[in-house]
Amino acid sequence: MVERGRFYQQFGETSGSGQSFNLDKPIDLVGNIRSMIQQERASRTEHFNPAWWLRGKIGVIVNEAVGQKQPREKQEFFYALRAAWDLVAYEQIDGENSTSAYRDINGYTHVFRSKTLTLSPLGVTLLDAMAEALDIPHKPGQARFDISLFSEEATHEKVRSNTPSLSPTNEEVKRAIATLLDAEK
Repeated sequence: MVERGRFYQQFGETSGSGQSFNLDKPIDLVGNIRSMIQQERASRTEHFNPAWWLRGKIGVIVNEAVGQKQPREKQEFFYALRAAWDLVAYEQIDGENSTSAYRDINGYTHVFRSKTLTLSPLGVTLLDAMAEALDIPHKPGQARFDISLFSEEATHEKVRSNTPSLSPTNEEVKRAIATLLDAEK
């Protein structure tokens, strides 16, 4: 019989920062994300937006999960994570100027017929690590998000009132996130 520690060490891997990890050691998610961003930034010559880049990475996973007909739970997990990231990093992603972020969150409200988004504990952990790695102000541990600003009703109201943009402003998103946090206290 293989000793537990030796077995896991035998299959240990290394992270983007070169740090080794295995099932016996916690993973430095924040450090790994920062390292991946530094590596990507170094390989680029044009303007690099790390929040947008992370959003794209999650988007690839969502598209692969859907395209490969992976379990619905996996699809929903990454769809919710991307929508929550769109909210937390809304301003850095380009907020009201980003039609992609708006469409993704609006799509979430439509698909799940909900004006709130709730992350699983693993989703919260990943979201917290991503926000910390990019120094984006965020309430660690937040699992629920108000996405009513992106609902069909909110969109129709903006159309009726001739609002120049369908997307909520950066300030509206910040208030919506803070309001939900205050309500949960």
